[in-house]
Amino acid sequence: MKKITKKGSQVSMILSFIIFVIAIIFIYVFASSTISRGGTEKELLKTIEGNVFENLYSSVWVLRGYDVANSGGCIQMPLPEVISGGDTIAVSDSGGIQSSVSGNSVLVEGGKGFMKIYYSNLIKNNHVFTGSGCNSISPESEKKEKLIPIKKVLDLMSNFSSNYESTKNLLDVPSSMEFNLYFLYSNGTAVGNDLVKSDVEIYSEDLKFNYLSENASSEIGTLRVKIW
Repeated sequence: MKKITKKGSQVSMILSFIIFVIAIIFIYVFASSTISRGGTEKELLKTIEGNVFENLYSSVWVLRGYDVANSGGCIQMPLPEVISGGDTIAVSDSGGIQSSVSGNSVLVEGGKGFMKIYYSNLIKNNHVFTGSGCNSISPESEKKEKLIPIKKVLDLMSNFSSNYESTKNLLDVPSSMEFNLYFLYSNGTAVGNDLVKSDVEIYSEDLKFNYLSENASSEIGTLRVKIW
């Protein structure tokens, strides 16, 4: 039997140690690159989230008033300013009420007690009021508030579908990456396609926020952002 020399044994130990160290370094580099990439994608999603909200939040006039006489019929309040293309939606303690813009005033369905009126060119009124012979009152308060009208959400989704590259630039998505937007109303109705891809690693974030509905109620929606 061939005798293993001490020198040969030492060489074998050194080679084994070198192979072990190389293996450890390889595992570390692979794991680090994976973690680093995941961290980078999450940071990018946070950046996109900020850009989404910067685009969605808008200044909307909010007027509050009270029909003390509970007179019914029609209430008229002066607008704080006239906005080109501006429209109103209104709500009372009992729910959405009819309203309309007439010159520099807003006409509101009367007999509803407390009223809150939203006024902006980012609002679409589906419950136009056609009353006349209105009682004039002054608003108890009027101020601009940062809100997300549902129209802004739908505009973003429409631009994503029709102007992908423009929306990509708006949200600062890197040119080397792709992205997808998918919106869920509070009732579960969806806008867009919740894209699923099996050939690439997709990073996703659900952005939940309150939006001003077409009925002047505050509802919770979810915008799902995906990047890869």
